[in-house]
Amino acid sequence: MWGNLQGWLISALMLLAAVGMLVVIALPEQESSPSGLVPLAFKPIALPVSSDTVLPVGTSACDAGDLYREAIDLYLQDPKVYEDAARVDPAKLPAVAKVKQAVDCAGMRLFDKDPKQFINYNAKNAWIDALMALGQATNDVGLQFRESEPKKAKEYYDAAFVLGRNLFQERATWEELNKGLSIMTMSTSAMTWLSDKAADSARVDVLQKFTDQVQAYHGDLQEKVASPLGNPVESYASKYAGDIFAAAKSPSVERCWRTTAILHLGHYRWNVAEDRKGDQKWAPKELKILEANSDPAIHTAADAAMNLTVEEQRMTGSGQ
Repeated sequence: MWGNLQGWLISALMLLAAVGMLVVIALPEQESSPSGLVPLAFKPIALPVSSDTVLPVGTSACDAGDLYREAIDLYLQDPKVYEDAARVDPAKLPAVAKVKQAVDCAGMRLFDKDPKQFINYNAKNAWIDALMALGQATNDVGLQFRESEPKKAKEYYDAAFVLGRNLFQERATWEELNKGLSIMTMSTSAMTWLSDKAADSARVDVLQKFTDQVQAYHGDLQEKVASPLGNPVESYASKYAGDIFAAAKSPSVERCWRTTAILHLGHYRWNVAEDRKGDQKWAPKELKILEANSDPAIHTAADAAMNLTVEEQRMTGSGQ
């Protein structure tokens, strides 16, 4: 009797083990779990020094986004002339005049009216590239006047700074944030020269502190967040896969990081590292959910990711 019982128990255990193996085999590979290697992505973005120390925010009711859109259109009609703005009559640079006109506007809504101009897989983004060129051109016009008319030069430096700050504050994407920070520190460097020339050492200290600390912060964002979340080379980025999923899904994460992560999930539809095969199955499921998000940035990024073709993946991704 006991012999039979022992045999039954052994048979039952063997059956349970076999069933367990079948269940494990049948279960789909899971989505990567967060590694905690990108902690800065899960913290609010905040300048280490307030931009108000450089220039107070404008109070006019105008929307700087409307003026910047006009500036982009004007710039794209003749971009070559803006490349040498330090030596061109400002009257021949109508796009710079629009940037200067926006200096007193209290806010900007540029992205929301045409999100696809910002969020896509294009290697070159016409709007973002135009805004960076306009920031440079506006700053360069100031160079024409810094010796002869420093107050006039400062007007152009201020206009460039405000453009950068507006891009930083909207920051729907990493590129918008990236360009905004670059323009701000470029213009504060020019302002520092003016203040030094005027022997205003207190102002020099304020501007130099802003420039140095914001440049360091900019570098941290690039190295510690943008690169891990956005780099499509999976031999480098695969260890961050769980963080990419987490950043894409979390409503508390800054939307510039969410859009970066969501576009990376689009790559996962076609390419993942060998040890991340489950992510190829989970990415479309998560993207479907994100497509229904009411935030236009999240929706647009998810829609672009879901519509990324294999041909586009070959051009924009870099394999493993």
